[in-house]
Parts: sequence; C-alpha cells; structure tokens
Amino acid sequence: MRLPGIAMIVVILCLAPVWALEEADVLFFAPFEDSSSAQFSSGRGQAQVTGGPQFGPGRRGKAVALDADSLLTYAFHGNVLPDEGAIMMWIKPEWRSDDDKFHHIFRASTGNFGGKALNAIMLYKYINKDRLMFYTSNGQENAPHEGRTIAVRDDLALPAGEWVHLAATWSATLANTEMYLYLNGERVSAAGGAVFVPDREPETFAIGGPAGSGATWFDDVIVFQRPLMAREVRQIFESYGSKAVPEPTDLPFASKAELLLRPYVLFGRNELVVEVDFRGARRDLGKEPGQVEVALSSDGKEMKAQAPAGADGVARVTFDYIKFPTGPSKVAAALRRRDGSTVRKGEITYTVPARPVWLGNDLGKAEKVLPPWTPLRVNGDAVEMWGREYTCKGSPLPSQVVTQEQSLLREPIRMTVRAGGKSASLQAAPAGAWEGGDAAVTRQWASAFGPLQCKTASRIEFDGFMRLDMELTSTAPKAVDELVLTVPLRPEAATLYHHANGEWTDLSDAGAVGPAGWSKALAFVPYVWIGTEKGGLAWFCEHKQNWSNADANKAVEIAHTQEGVDLRVRFIDRETKLGEPMRLTFGFMATPVKPMPTGWRDWREMSISAIHLEGFCKQGWAAPGCRNIGHLWNNHVGTFSYLPANPAEMRGKVQLLRDNGWDAVLSYFALNYTQVGTPDFQIMEREWRRNPYTESSATKDISYASACNASTWADFLVWAIAKTMDETGTDGPYLDCSNPNFCRSAEHGCAPGRYPLFATRDIQKRIYAMVREKRGERGFVYSHISENNIMTTFSFSDAVLNGEQYNRKDLRSLTLDKFRAELSPQPYGVPAFLLPTLVKFQPDKKEKMPGAEFLAFPLLHDVICVHAWLGRESQLLNKKIQGILHDFGVADAEFLPYWDNGKEIAVSPGGATVSAYLRKDGKAALLIAQGAGEFRIALNGRLAALRDQPARDALTDEPLRWEKGKLLWSLPDRKVQLAIVSAAK
Repeated sequence: MRLPGIAMIVVILCLAPVWALEEADVLFFAPFEDSSSAQFSSGRGQAQVTGGPQFGPGRRGKAVALDADSLLTYAFHGNVLPDEGAIMMWIKPEWRSDDDKFHHIFRASTGNFGGKALNAIMLYKYINKDRLMFYTSNGQENAPHEGRTIAVRDDLALPAGEWVHLAATWSATLANTEMYLYLNGERVSAAGGAVFVPDREPETFAIGGPAGSGATWFDDVIVFQRPLMAREVRQIFESYGSKAVPEPTDLPFASKAELLLRPYVLFGRNELVVEVDFRGARRDLGKEPGQVEVALSSDGKEMKAQAPAGADGVARVTFDYIKFPTGPSKVAAALRRRDGSTVRKGEITYTVPARPVWLGNDLGKAEKVLPPWTPLRVNGDAVEMWGREYTCKGSPLPSQVVTQEQSLLREPIRMTVRAGGKSASLQAAPAGAWEGGDAAVTRQWASAFGPLQCKTASRIEFDGFMRLDMELTSTAPKAVDELVLTVPLRPEAATLYHHANGEWTDLSDAGAVGPAGWSKALAFVPYVWIGTEKGGLAWFCEHKQNWSNADANKAVEIAHTQEGVDLRVRFIDRETKLGEPMRLTFGFMATPVKPMPTGWRDWREMSISAIHLEGFCKQGWAAPGCRNIGHLWNNHVGTFSYLPANPAEMRGKVQLLRDNGWDAVLSYFALNYTQVGTPDFQIMEREWRRNPYTESSATKDISYASACNASTWADFLVWAIAKTMDETGTDGPYLDCSNPNFCRSAEHGCAPGRYPLFATRDIQKRIYAMVREKRGERGFVYSHISENNIMTTFSFSDAVLNGEQYNRKDLRSLTLDKFRAELSPQPYGVPAFLLPTLVKFQPDKKEKMPGAEFLAFPLLHDVICVHAWLGRESQLLNKKIQGILHDFGVADAEFLPYWDNGKEIAVSPGGATVSAYLRKDGKAALLIAQGAGEFRIALNGRLAALRDQPARDALTDEPLRWEKGKLLWSLPDRKVQLAIVSAAK
C-alpha cells in the first residue's frame, strides 16, 4: 500500500530533505509496528512467519525480535531489483559479533553449489573474524570464489544489546558497477568493477536466521530501487537523531525529486567530471533518449557542457580542469527531453580541489644506469648488458640471447603469418643503428610480412628489459588465419618453467619441463619464464587485446619437441579480418638480471610489529655480525601505505632499532593498496581505483583500498616513500602486494583490461632509483611477492619475500622442481627470503608441516627463511641454523646445489637430497640434507681432500664417522640435517 498523504506532510515538515532521495525510490518498507508485514511494498508485502517473532521497543516506535528459530520471509519479485539497489535497516544483536557463528540479516538465494550461494543478495555476520559481509552472486555453478562480489569489514565489534544502522548498496549496471557497505552512516567497505548479481530472481528474501545463531532485533527495513550515495546514507542515519521524530510508520526522510550529482577530478587527464544520476527519473523521461546539461560556476566564471541521457540512467559530463578555478563552486544540472522540456533538475556546491603538490614529481625518473648494473654496449646488431647479450639480426625479434655465457636459442625467435594458404616469417631491416645511451637504446624496423606491413619500435634497457611495439597493417583483403610467435629454446637451456598472472590461481605456477612430447597449454598469461637453475628467458605481454583464438585456453603453450622446448604465443589462430591496424606490445628479459650482492647470505630479515620495541630489542633477534633488516609494521607507522601518522615518534623508533643492531629499517607500503579516508584518497579515489575494486580492513579503525600503478597513484607512492625517509630516517620501503594486478579502469587508461606490467615496473624502478639516491648502498627496497616472480618488476628489488601462497595451497605440492623454478634466487639474480606460512590460518596454531622438515627446503636451495609463521620451537631452530651458517662463513662460500654437485658429492643409497657450501680456503664444507635412512656420502673432486677429516653434526655437535672414505650419515626422518667437515689443523 502507499503511504498516507498526511503522513508524508509530517515527514516534510519535520525532517530536513535528504539530498535527492524520493519516495519513489523505495520498493519495500517494514517498520514492524506490531506487524511483520510491510508498511509499503511494490511486490507482495505480507510476511511468511516462521517461529515466534516478538515485538518491543525499537529504534523509533517498535521493532521485531527474531530468535534463533524465527524468520520473516517476503516475496522477492517487485520488492528487490537484482541488478541494483540498496538495503537499509537498524539491528540490535543479542549476541557478540566474535561468537564464531553465522548471523543472517538479509538473505536471498536460489540455492548452493559447492559452497557458493547462487543468485544471492545477502548481508550477514560471518562465522569468524568478527566480519560483516555483503555478498552478491550469479547463478553459475562454479568454484565458490567465482561469480560473486563481496564487500567485507573485519574487526566489526558490534555492541551486543545496542542499536546499529546498516546499509548496503550494489549496482551491476554498465555505468556504475559498485558495491558499498555502511555502518552507522559511515562507509566501511567497498567492492567494484565486476558486481555479480542474480541471473534469475530468488522467490523470497528473509530477515533473520539461521537456527542456533541467537536473537536479533530489526527495525525500519527499507529496500531501494537504486544504490544510494554516501551522503544519502549518512543523512538518513543522522535523521534518526533529529529532535523532530516523524511517525514510526513514515519513511525517515523527506521526498525530494532531484538529479543526483557526483563531481570529481581526474588529474591525470586534467578532467573535471560530473556524473549525473537520473535513474529515479527514467520513468518520467520515457523511452526517448534525452539530454543532460551541466553548468559549473564560480566567482563569475561559468562553463557548460552536455551529454546524452541513455537508458542506463547515468550520464558523464567532462570539463577542462585547467580552465576552471579551484575552490567553492556551484554545480547545476538539468535533464531534458528531446523536445527541450525539463524533466528534473539538481544543484550542489562542490569545492574544486587544487592540484596536489606531489602530482607530476620527477623522483626516480632520471634515465641513468643504476647500481649494480653496467652501461649498455652496442656491437653492430648485438646489445650487451651485465651478464647477457641480445642479438637482433634480420628481424626485430632476437636471433640469439646469451646469459652467463650460455646461448639460450637453438634458432632465432620467429613470428609467422598464414593467410590464403600461404605462410611467411617476419624479416626486416632496421631503419638505422641502435640509438641511445648507457641506460637505454632504441631501434626502428619496417618490412612486408606476408599480406601485412609491419612497423616495430624496439627498446632495450640496462637491466635487460626489451620491449617491442608492433603495428601490423593489412595490405590485402585476405583474412589472416594464423599469427604465431615461437621462442625456440635449446633443450639444455629449458628444464624449468614459471608462468604468472599476478594472482594465486592455476595460471600462476612453476615446475619442471617434461620429456619430449610434454606440453602445457594455457589461457592468456602476461608472463612466462623458461630456463634452468642458472638463468632463462622471460616473455611478457600486458593484455590480449586484438588476439583472436579458437580456444582461449590454448593461447599460450610450452611444448617440448624432439628439437627442444618451444614457447608458442598464438595471437591469431582462426580466420580473422584485420580492418584497423593490429597493435601488439610484448617483450623479453633474460635472467639472472643482476649479480648477487656480496655477503647477502648474512642478511637477516624480520617484520617488526612488537608494540614495546625496547623489549623486542632485548630479545636478541638482531643477529651479531649480520646485516639485520627490519621493516616496521603498520602499527608503528600509524597508517596503511600512507604517510606516518606521527613522523617524530616513528623517527625515534627507527633510531632505537639502529642503536640495537638493525642496520636497515624499512617502513611498510603496499604497491597496489592505500588507506581509505585520507585527504589524498578522498580527492584521488576515482582516479586511483583499480577495477575490480576492493576495500578491506587492516585494523578496527583503518581500511585499505586497491589502487592501480598505471594511475597517478604512482606519483603519490614514490613521493610518500621519499617523504617518509626524509622525516623518519628509514632506509627504504617494504613493498607488499607487489604484483601487476589486472585492471580495466577507464578512469586512468586500463580499459578494456590489462595487467599493468610496464607501469608496475616503472613505479618500482623509480622507487629503487630514489632510494639509491637518498641512501646509497645502505638503501634497501624489499618486495613481498606470492608465487608471481615477475622479473620485469623485481629486477629493481634488493630482495624478494615469497611463499605466502602456501597459506592457501597444500605444502605437499611444493616439490623440489617447483621450488627451484618459483622460489630460488639462482635463476633470477635477486636474493630470496622465504615466508614459511606454517602456523598462520591454522585453527589450532600447530604447524601444518613440521618446521624441522620444512626448513630443509630453503636450505637446500640457498634461500633465507624468515622466522615469521613458524612455531616457536621451529623459530629457535631456524635461528640456530642461521647462526651456524654465519659462523661457518657462508656469506662468501660457494654454493654446491644438489642439482649440480654430482662431481663433488655422491650419495648412496638414493633417497637423500644433499647440497653443500665450500669455503674459499677449501678447508671446510657444510652439507645440508633432506631424507630418511642410513646414507654414505662420498666427497670427490674439489672436496676429495676432506675425506676422513673431522666431521660433526652441526646441530648436536656430535662427531660423525667415516668408513672406507665415505661419511656415514644417519637421517632418521626428513628433518633438516647439517654436517660440517673440516680439514685438520
């Protein structure tokens, strides 16, 4: 039924009008004044009652209490729109939000498949983590994490027995794919970019439940036909605190039909944007498209612009930011029909922000060779950089790649085209010699290519980064049947692989290349590396735009043929007509990217979150004689990936750590995330946001949001790190979440979608250069990665921290092959730390693999294991092992890995994996083993002089015996074992 006219008069007289909200926006309103049925509904409003709801005092008037066995169910059709809307209500929980139980607040779904609620719109308190979740999903029966969107807030701390106001908005329209969650009028979480909504309507939605969860009071449940804006949510919440309280059966706002206006600035484009939301007026506009007109005025300056009013209900009008003054302004808009008549108007005041001081800064942008690299050298068609050489003869594609004096290609990289039954390979002559300087060189190429003309711009940088920009133009009307890039590698140079897409998915993986006949087909991935433990070659590409594949799951393939190993990239493999020029950008990078730094095995790293730093320093985690690297966690910075809340206080903490043996102190930043609610975020949010967009809670009071490195966020982050170093004395950043995450935002140029490899590389390069300029050799850039070891970025890291992916993945899947390809430093040239992930997320806090067994993995591969997320006993064991390594002199010893020490070490019988270190003086060796049983170790070659010399178990200090020139070594289980063999003095 409709609200009585006299009641609406009361609302108008008693309440300040909410920004532009109108009665027509409401689909369902249940105030629960001694009735479970809706006061107003567009669909059927009668409640289906389960259990025994009770009525009592509410937030205004009365409310309904639903115990563990009570439920109110309503018709979904007409009362909720699947594509977009808002849900709002007051609740008073009679339970603790940390009670480890589900509490459903609003629930609509058609069923469940493997843990995924189908066709769902749900607001509920999650079973653990004190988490409030708003969840929408489609109806596809797939993995639980696919086809759903979630806005989540952790550390909720809902007060039991007190009223709280909840609101959730969602939209899957083309104009506004966003989701927001509000608590007491404040935005606490968001998601966006791909809001999945029901493919078919649920029959009902329910308030309350499930059984066994406790009682909840509900008042003023309202469902809107459109997503409310933040100001509207806030104003409705505040209206409940006004002195003039309307009748409890009335809506808690005054109806006011206006256009909704949202202005913001995109500084990267110098655009002032006004979004005009006229979804509430579409019925009045009719089926004919209309026009939106917007006027900006300030101090006599006026600018006008217009845009078509389409069926989606949101128009975007842009102005030249540079031409309009900053400061207070008036924004007025009108929606007009085709005949010019006015449908609706809207007006707001808006303060046009000034250009941020950090925008467009040049920090780290100098085109110069950075340490430890050497200047590029050009020798005809060949370009040399540290440890590697690329030759491009007869084509812009490398004809040979050499790393560490090993040739990787068995024949030149080729691109082939097939059209009209004829095939051709790309061949081209350069327009001239390589041009440039010590840091980068470029070259232009042009040639006919079958039915295509190909123009290519090549660029090679001092760290081995090679980028190719191609433009292919059809010279004949024939369709192209195939366009394929093939990288033919020598079999002995291609025994391992690693491919990555920046996330923890099956498209990020690593392992050993199989025997001849083996192949691995992949959907598009932006990064593939193939090589050995000594180095390899990476191919990279940001996106698959202009690709045309018959089977999207075979766009990229690694194949072991009789001749060797091929990487095949299928840009086109089905009949495709090229109208516009086809542009392709991809590249190559040989590894290792730089020399390993002197003494890196004596680096010790720790994340420092201890509140009382004085007590922490006394615990002795700073290892004597080592380079101790500590990064201060957010609780010491006071923010999340933003400027320190109190620079002077943080400077004192940095100095305290320095005085207690911490040589390098870093501050926490995230390469892809920043804190919401900060002054910079409030101005830059729409420009910085990665799409898909998420917000998560870092602490009870701090949330963080996903940002894209291809936006002006890059300028801010480099500036913020530099400012933090200047004000606090830190030596550089710890960079969390360092991967080039997929983005499709049109606001900063990522549409229709890409992995911003180049922007992520650029921001990391700028940070690295800036840190070196400020701190020299003491400076440190530390990158946290998970599974995605993408060297286009991590070339500019002093060390990487890998391993967190095994919080989710089974540690038993971590094979030796996978470790060498994904986690080891040898193929890549960047020191590696391992995050053990044994205790985190374990309900009983017990290690999911015994730490003494796990530690053999990093030790066998010359990787430093950090102490975090090990059990206490394992932490002490790790610390002891690291002390033994240091005292042994591992910093400048030669590593003899199990995969390449057959000339020095023979183990019998099989079943044990043994690596070793050999000191430069040749007098001692440290052996590390993983296995179970009784073994005999024969030392040969350079280690032969150590036969029958004193040997001892390094962990127990017990002597080991020799028998017939072989070391007897008992390994009762798979725990890590260390032995030291020393020449007699």
